[in-house]
Amino acid sequence: MPHDVFWGETGPGEHVLVWSEYGSAEAYANEAGQFELGVEFPEAPYGVTFAVKVKSMGQKIWFEFTSYANPPEGGGEGA
Repeated sequence: MPHDVFWGETGPGEHVLVWSEYGSAEAYANEAGQFELGVEFPEAPYGVTFAVKVKSMGQKIWFEFTSYANPPEGGGEGA
């Protein structure tokens, strides 16, 4: 299943939300302000890049993610 792990630092105990149109997850930072969470993207189309957003303490960061898990029959793009 397409997935990625997101980690970083924020305020101690702060809520962290990671989301996209294909999946989301949330966690709370530890007492040192560190967080790590995995997000699955079960419906992400093969080979398509999409935005993944991380939000904590009113700040947002955007990443791009391209899924190459579960290629379609025939081998994926260009097959």
